[in-house]
Amino acid sequence: MQRILFGGVLLAAVIGLMCVDTSRSHAQVFGQWTLRKQIHGIHELADTPYLVADQNQTVHAFYSQPLGDDPQKRAIVYNQWNQVQGWSKPNDIMLPVAGYLAEIKGVFLDQKGIIHIIFYSGNENSADIYYTWASAINAGRAPAWSDPQIVGKNAILQNAALAGDDQGNLYVIYSGNYTGNGIYAVHSMNGGASWSQPALVFLTTELLPFLSNPQVQLDREHQLHAIWLLNDKTGTGKALYYAKLAADETLWREPVILAEVGQPDERLEGGIISSRITWPTLAYNGEHLIVMYTVCEPCEKRVQRSLDGGDSWLGATVPFESRGDYGGQGFTVDSNGAVHVIFGDRQRGGNLWYSVWQAGQWLEPKPMMPASEVENYKVGNPLVFQPWEPRSVVSQGNILLATWVTDPGAGDNGVWYSYMMLDTPELQRIPLPTLPLTPTPTATGVTTQSTPTATPTLMAGKSGITLSRSSQNPAGPLLISVMPVLLLLAVVIAVRKLPRWRRY
Repeated sequence: MQRILFGGVLLAAVIGLMCVDTSRSHAQVFGQWTLRKQIHGIHELADTPYLVADQNQTVHAFYSQPLGDDPQKRAIVYNQWNQVQGWSKPNDIMLPVAGYLAEIKGVFLDQKGIIHIIFYSGNENSADIYYTWASAINAGRAPAWSDPQIVGKNAILQNAALAGDDQGNLYVIYSGNYTGNGIYAVHSMNGGASWSQPALVFLTTELLPFLSNPQVQLDREHQLHAIWLLNDKTGTGKALYYAKLAADETLWREPVILAEVGQPDERLEGGIISSRITWPTLAYNGEHLIVMYTVCEPCEKRVQRSLDGGDSWLGATVPFESRGDYGGQGFTVDSNGAVHVIFGDRQRGGNLWYSVWQAGQWLEPKPMMPASEVENYKVGNPLVFQPWEPRSVVSQGNILLATWVTDPGAGDNGVWYSYMMLDTPELQRIPLPTLPLTPTPTATGVTTQSTPTATPTLMAGKSGITLSRSSQNPAGPLLISVMPVLLLLAVVIAVRKLPRWRRY
């Protein structure tokens, strides 16, 4: 009998060892990117997803991709990722409200567990910016999203951005022609229940030049910061603008120019005058603002910082060697406040590169992929590797997840991803609140539009497909964490009982 018991203990220990997730432990190498992989189930013409991370070890991803066989008609698709289970199956959550386009343009997750999104819907030259929300725990269910409502009227060029805080404030800026060609801002003070009318931030004197690449950030003082590009009729960026809305002000301050074509730049070869400005990105690390952009020709990265909340800006600097114009950069901030950047570089092997702002300086960029792997996936091979428009997010404070697509000029082959562990504190896990299928934010401010209501039924603008895989089992991480204790206990019992069992 004792032998049977001993054998059972050993068998349990072996089974326990087999059940331990070895892939998770293998990935615990700080600073080492995992082998890049394609996200299965995403259309080959999908855009790079917008990413937000909750504090329950999950990243929520929102894509725009063709709907069915019509490449022009685009819908919004959702799936989620965590380190243990990988990516869930994608699901259509929002169809075009007007026209044939539904293009995701911004995502924000608040502390109440509600995901707020904005999207562009209409046609390429005539559309509006729409807003909708759902609880994060139900984000993969199309009926969970509220009725889309217009928040930005007469939008142009599919340019918009979203920011929010945990006091119910949401801000949207977009390029539009509401009362003239310019940059407009709208806000909600009650978690999206109602919205202001569009307020003018910047106005051009004519329909062309046009405005693009708006970015927006809220700082800890609840001041709103925005940047955008002024382009000529050919789409060439001519000037990079910045504007600020202080927390105690109702009007935006006069925009200032951060960079402008036509000004000599001694850092460019031969001190030539830059011919264009591209791919501006705005980040905030809790202390200062950072703007990174590209100037050409030749194409090089530039960085400007503000240490006083946007009231003044330090001169442009060269953060690191980068000689290629390749779809911008993805910024994100970890639990220590370090700013991470991922960017592509045409002239250094067509690779993705990674750097971090730490202790007052940019670290030397490192390639995300081995040169041998990049060589195997150049243009002309079955899987093209020309990374374009990367976006990234930090999950749980210590996992940096990057996603990207392929340069449209090189071919289309879906969405790719890689991640690495950071040597930073892991944030405490906080399960998502269990909310009704269609949460309705409480209106606490002055309303200018009727409060939208949502019902769990199919309606215009929504898809009825549901996720095929359920959310992560909350008990999974607990079982994984307890497993080593159980194994140790089994071994101790076996060692103590072994001499006694041998006597029988």
